[in-house]
Amino acid sequence: MPSAAGAADETLDPRCEPDAYLTRAIEGVGGVIKERDEDFLVEEQPAVQPDGAPDHLHLFIEKRGLSTNQLVSELARRFGVRRENIGFAGLKDKHAVTRQVISVATGGRSFEEFPTIDDERLRVLWADTHSSRLSRGQSVGNRFSVRIRDVSIASAPAALRALQRLEHIGAPNRFGAQRFGVRRNNHLVGRALLAGDDDGAVKALLSPPIPPEKDPLGAEARGAVDELRYADAANLITDRFRMERRVCERLATNAATNDALHEIPENIRNLWISAFQSAVFNHLLDEHLEEAGDDDALLAALAEGTGPLWGVRLRQPDRDAGDRELAALQRVGVTLESLREATKRWRVRVTGDRRPYLMQVRDVDLEAGADEHGQYIRCAFELPPGGFATAVLHEIMKPVRVAEREDEESEEA
Repeated sequence: MPSAAGAADETLDPRCEPDAYLTRAIEGVGGVIKERDEDFLVEEQPAVQPDGAPDHLHLFIEKRGLSTNQLVSELARRFGVRRENIGFAGLKDKHAVTRQVISVATGGRSFEEFPTIDDERLRVLWADTHSSRLSRGQSVGNRFSVRIRDVSIASAPAALRALQRLEHIGAPNRFGAQRFGVRRNNHLVGRALLAGDDDGAVKALLSPPIPPEKDPLGAEARGAVDELRYADAANLITDRFRMERRVCERLATNAATNDALHEIPENIRNLWISAFQSAVFNHLLDEHLEEAGDDDALLAALAEGTGPLWGVRLRQPDRDAGDRELAALQRVGVTLESLREATKRWRVRVTGDRRPYLMQVRDVDLEAGADEHGQYIRCAFELPPGGFATAVLHEIMKPVRVAEREDEESEEA
C-alpha cells in the first residue's frame, strides 16, 4: 500500500499557465472570465451537412449548465438509446452557452415521433436526418464570443492589438488547464502509469501536490487520505470524485496498488495518459516561445512546426527535433520502453500523434461596453477543431483568471 507521506511529486508541472507569451510586448488587460454562462458563448461550425437519409437524427442543440457528456446521458434517456448510439464532434464547456450538433441513431424514427424535450438547460435549434453517425473531429472549428469582466474598457486597445497579432501569426496551441482536471493532477497520474510506478499513480490521484486546504476533494476527506485512513476517506468522498473513492475502497481492504488501479475504467486511464501527453506538449511549446521571443521570422517557422503527443509510434520531424523531444520525455521519468510496457499492461492505445505548435485565429472582433454587471471587453474569434479559447485569452489577459463556480467543470476544445 502506498505511503502518503513525503514530498509532493512535482516531477512534471501541469503548465496550466504559460511560461512565455507570443504577445509578450503587449500588456495584459487582466480581468476574469466565466462569471456567468452567457459571458462565454461557443458555436460549433459543422463539417457535415445532413443528407436526408433516415438512419440518424442530427440535432443542433444549445445548452447551458451541462457538460457534453451530461448532455449525451440526457439525450440517451430521452430517446431510449444507448450512449454509444450518440455521436458528437467535440466536447463543449459546462459553464457556458454552447451550440453543437449531436447525432442520435434512432432506427429510422423521425424527431416528431419522440416526446418534446422539456428542459430549460437545453433546446433544439434545428433537427434533420443523415446517413451516418457524427464522429469526433467532424467540425470546421468553433466560434467563440467571450466577455472579460472586472476589466477597464480603457484597456480595450491593448486587447485588440493582442488579438490582431494572434490573427496575423497564430496563437499558441496550448492545452487548457481543464485538461489537467479540477485537482490539477491528471497528468501526474498518467506520468506514473507510463513510468510503471503504481504507488506514484495512487499517490498522485489521492494526494496531488496542491495544498490540502484547497483540495476540492474536501479537507476532511483529504486529511483521511493523507493519514492512510482509506475506509474513512471512502465514506467522506462525494460522488463528484468517484474514481478516488473507488481506489480508497480497494486500499481499505489492503489491496495492492496495482489491484486498486485496475478498478479504474479504461477510458479514465486513457484520460490520464492524454493529460500527460498534453503537459509534455505544453512544456515544449513554452520552450519554443521563449526562444522565439518577438522575432517574427522565428515565430513564422514555429507556425510550421508540430510538437509531440507521445506514443509508441510517434513520427519525428527530423533527428534534431526528435532528440529534443525525447530528452523532454526522459526528463519526466518516462522512456519509450516504459511507454510500450504500459500499453500492454494497461491495455490502452498510446500510438502517439503530432499537434501544431500554433493555431490559426480567424475572423477576430472586439468591443468594449458596460451592462448591469459592469464593464467588459468582448473578444470574438474562430479556432480550428481542438483549439482552446483560453489559449487566446491567456495572450490577451496575462494570465487568465476564471471565476470560481460551484461544481466547476470544463471540457472546452
